[in-house]
Amino acid sequence: MGELASPVNLVAFMSDFGSKDYYTGAVKAVIKRVCPRAEVIDITHEVDPWSTLEADYLLSCCFDDFPPGAIFLAVVDPGVGTGRRPIIVRTSRYWLVGPDNGVFSSVIEKDGLVKAWTISRVPYQLKSSYTFHGRDIFAPVAAYLACGGNVEDIGLPLDKLVRLDKPETTLKDGRLLGYVAHIDRFGNVATSIDTALLSKAGISYGSELEVLVGESSFRVKFVKTFGDAGEGELVALVNSCKVLEFAVNKGRASEYIAAKIGHRVEIVLPGMHSRF
Repeated sequence: MGELASPVNLVAFMSDFGSKDYYTGAVKAVIKRVCPRAEVIDITHEVDPWSTLEADYLLSCCFDDFPPGAIFLAVVDPGVGTGRRPIIVRTSRYWLVGPDNGVFSSVIEKDGLVKAWTISRVPYQLKSSYTFHGRDIFAPVAAYLACGGNVEDIGLPLDKLVRLDKPETTLKDGRLLGYVAHIDRFGNVATSIDTALLSKAGISYGSELEVLVGESSFRVKFVKTFGDAGEGELVALVNSCKVLEFAVNKGRASEYIAAKIGHRVEIVLPGMHSRF
């Protein structure tokens, strides 16, 4: 595993707060007030409201772009103010701060769990509320770590974390099964089916796939990139997160196939009986 990374003064912040309200700015202000030398990088604040499934995917796509020791602050927290625990997690290379609701599941799977704590004391807490733990709990904790604070002084060891209950992603009975994990601003529909499963299923460039997404069924060619299709044509490809994605060249695949996050994805492999 190598030497474990200590926290650095970089906080990578992701939420479902959007840009209309003051929430994102308030969290960043608290971080800078508690730890003026902290650098805050916004991952995104446009996670589909309350979607821990999409947040988990987005973090999994970019966490390893950050330097070791980066602190990930993820506030997608539909259980805010309830009995769900506020946590700090140490993986092989990174630190995670947020709610114990599964939002960090893929990062932990990919980077390895070293230790976890439930937050027992909030250092330099400025305000208190039942509805805005991003500002009142998670921001000061992330800032405290970024400025070199000792996690053992504010957390109690935690043996078990909540893992996200994801829909099944597998190869079974001649079919690839997965789910819609993300829809980007271009309308591209990213799935949970990764390159390892595609390879195992024998899918290669030029293959024609029979696909079911939610209630939509269609046939689509598997290509390398958007420009391999004509304008307005629906295709399947591997995106920069190394998962299967449906896209329309200069169009919105999400509208073409009426996809939503969490929708079931099923691909019938060549030679298997079609349901369409």
